[in-house]
Amino acid sequence: MLNFRSVDDMDNIIRRKLTSIPDCDCVAGVPRSGMLPASLIALYLNKPLISVDQIGQKNPEKFTERIPLPKEINTVLVVDDSCHTGNALFKVKKRLEPYKKFMRFIYAVVYVTEASKQIVDFYLEEVEQPRVFEWNIMDHIILFRSCVDLDGVLCEDPTPEENDDGEKYRWFLANAKPKFIPHHTIGAIVTCRLEKYRKQTEDWLRRYGIKYNQLFMMDYPDAATRRAAGNYAQYKLDIYNRTGAVLFIESDEYQAAWIGSMPSSLKPVYCTSTNCFYN
Repeated sequence: MLNFRSVDDMDNIIRRKLTSIPDCDCVAGVPRSGMLPASLIALYLNKPLISVDQIGQKNPEKFTERIPLPKEINTVLVVDDSCHTGNALFKVKKRLEPYKKFMRFIYAVVYVTEASKQIVDFYLEEVEQPRVFEWNIMDHIILFRSCVDLDGVLCEDPTPEENDDGEKYRWFLANAKPKFIPHHTIGAIVTCRLEKYRKQTEDWLRRYGIKYNQLFMMDYPDAATRRAAGNYAQYKLDIYNRTGAVLFIESDEYQAAWIGSMPSSLKPVYCTSTNCFYN
C-alpha cells in the first residue's frame, strides 16, 4: 500500500504532539521540505525561525560579516519533514559540526520509518515506505511508475469557449499555461485529448521539457463522438491496469474517485484539485 500524508495531516500531528517537542531556543528548517514543518513548529511554540543555511553563513550585503542569529541561542531544533536513509540528515549534521561548540542541536523529523528511528533525536510519526507527501508527490521519483493526467495537472484546462474542437482549441493546445513542470520522467501521460491532436500535444510537452515514456490519447474522430461515448474514467482505468503503474494522478474529482473505487484496480489515485488520496 502506498502511504500518503497531506499538509493538513502534518499540521494535525504537530498540534497533537506539540507538548512532546523538545524545548529549544530556536527552530531551524532544512530547505526545502523541512521549512514547512519548521515554520509550523516555530509558530505554535512561539520560537524564532531560521534556515539551517543561515547558521554560519556570510551576509551577502556585507561579505565579511555573518548573518546574525537570534540572541541567546543555546539549543537549536533542526527540523526536516522526513527521514528514510538518513543521507540528507547526515549532510546537515556534517555541515553543523563546527558549530557544536557554540550551540546544541536536536535533530527532529515529522515522519520516520522503523529503520530510520535511530537516526534522529525526535520524531512525530512512523510512516513506512512506499510513501508520498502532498508537498512532494509531483516531484517524486514515483512519477516514473505513474499515470498522469494532462489537462488540469500539467497544464490548465481549456475554457468552454476554447474547447470547440476547432481553431480555438488548436490555439489552446499551442498556448496552454503550465500548472506543474515535474523534474522526473513520467511513466505514462494519459489524456482524453484526441489522437488527431498528438503532434500539438507533443510539441507543447517538448517546449516545456516534460519527459515521459508513453502518451495515451483517445482514438475518436471528433469531440462529439468522444462525449457521446462518455467513457473517460474507464479508459483511464484500463490504461492504469495495462501499464502496471502504481499511482494515477488525476485532476477531475469524479474520475479520480471512480478509478480509485474500482475493484478491478485496487491501486491508489491522487486528485490534484481536491487533494484527496484514494487508496
